[in-house]
Amino acid sequence: MRKVTFTLLALCLFGLPIHSQTKAETEVRTLIKAKDFLMLQHRYADVKDSLPPLLNTITEAYLDYAFNRPAQSIEKINSLMEHHQQDLDWWEELLPLVMLWSEQLSIVGRYAESADILQAMLSQLRTVDFPVEGLNKAIEVIASFHRQSEALRHTPPMTIRRLLTGSKKVRMTMDVPQTKIGWMVPVTIGNIKMDFLLDTGAAVNLMSNKDAKRLGVRIMADSILVGGMGGLELMQLGIIDTLRIGNVECLNSLVWITYNEGILPKIIRDSLGFDTGPILGIEILRSLGNVEISPRKHTVCFPKPVAASTMGTTSNMMLVERSPRIEAHHNQTRLLLALDSGLSMSACMKADSVNRYMNFVNTPQTEERLRLGGIGGIKGANLEKLADFPLKVSNKEVKIENAYAEAGKYDYDGLLGLHYFNRMDKIIFDFKKMTFTVK
Repeated sequence: MRKVTFTLLALCLFGLPIHSQTKAETEVRTLIKAKDFLMLQHRYADVKDSLPPLLNTITEAYLDYAFNRPAQSIEKINSLMEHHQQDLDWWEELLPLVMLWSEQLSIVGRYAESADILQAMLSQLRTVDFPVEGLNKAIEVIASFHRQSEALRHTPPMTIRRLLTGSKKVRMTMDVPQTKIGWMVPVTIGNIKMDFLLDTGAAVNLMSNKDAKRLGVRIMADSILVGGMGGLELMQLGIIDTLRIGNVECLNSLVWITYNEGILPKIIRDSLGFDTGPILGIEILRSLGNVEISPRKHTVCFPKPVAASTMGTTSNMMLVERSPRIEAHHNQTRLLLALDSGLSMSACMKADSVNRYMNFVNTPQTEERLRLGGIGGIKGANLEKLADFPLKVSNKEVKIENAYAEAGKYDYDGLLGLHYFNRMDKIIFDFKKMTFTVK
């Protein structure tokens, strides 16, 4: 790989001169900033011919990222850095694209290139000798990602090996009191079989230090920052040489390891009387390509994907910050929802979205004080119990029950959880075509 360099000018740090933008340019930039790539894919098809070439390349890099085409995203960002670096606004375009570039390289196992890019950026940022708001935080975050990539520099990429033709149905445990937190699936590592929580709301694979030692996980790095519901938490980064689930083997899987005895904070474990156990997150599910879950039959399988998604193909699911998100409709209102099978309720809506968009806000509601916990610790939250409401997802309308509203600040309208999924006959996550289907 060629040496990576970044031109860091004072002009870049404070933004490039603002030029007049067309209505189409403003719309596209607004959708990118809002991370609404589902809407962007529709609008971009209509306006791409009227956009400047630079914005076309930026837009396509983000669409490739959101619809799980990392190789194409890497190619476009590489072109931007090589030919248009001086044209990019520092905070709004250059720095986010560098972080995205590094992440996409890591996803395809090009860890050394990811580390080199982050090191080049850190070297430039550390030369700044005048006050810049947010600079120290940016350096801290980039340094943590750099330690992660550097630790994996000589690690082969994760690969998937299918042991049989077709797909093998794996029995999920759902009716044992200690596992009612979600879908538990049997996973084999080495000669040890252990139940893992299949959690579409977890960006990465997780396990406790105790389980990592028992399973022979190789520790690659210490003190890596990982974000979760409760904030940031320091963890170890490990490698699972071979992980088998059903008829699929995953080689060189990454796993984040807590320094605690369990995944959940102790106060949550004590109140529940159990822990989640190890977690299979999106990092491994997206690599499997196709995940079919039959909640009523208590099974999951991983059929071989048919075809990869390409530009121009309409998808109804996107990955943003390693979180699967879809668009749904409440009556005529479009909502962006994250899919989180680790959430025990049917849905948790952002209170602001309920107040702005949803017409049942004035119906009788009750308020409950709950402790929410996960990675990063626990937090108290005032949740409003919502009245039942209709929601259409993947052309199937159902009545949402057991839903709450929270005063969260996330950049989507809410989450769909386990109780919603368990009412379906079949749920299909296709991470190649980037489609989500419920039946």
